[in-house]
Amino acid sequence: MELHANNFAGLVLVPEHHLKEKYYQAVELIAGSGFDKNENAEMFNEYVSSWLKEQFKVASGTIQRRMKYDKLGL
Repeated sequence: MELHANNFAGLVLVPEHHLKEKYYQAVELIAGSGFDKNENAEMFNEYVSSWLKEQFKVASGTIQRRMKYDKLGL
């Protein structure tokens, strides 16, 4: 039941179209700073999810679940 509640909250607090918009904005910002996403994809995803959680004011787990659900990330 908790899993369903977390998933529902993520969908309400982080709508898909806003998430995708902000995700691509984060990718541009981080790539523009000289970080090579192909060198360390895991760290790149961490930076992106960290930036996104601040934008949406939610927990990192919420952003990570939403990124996975919407197949965002490397």
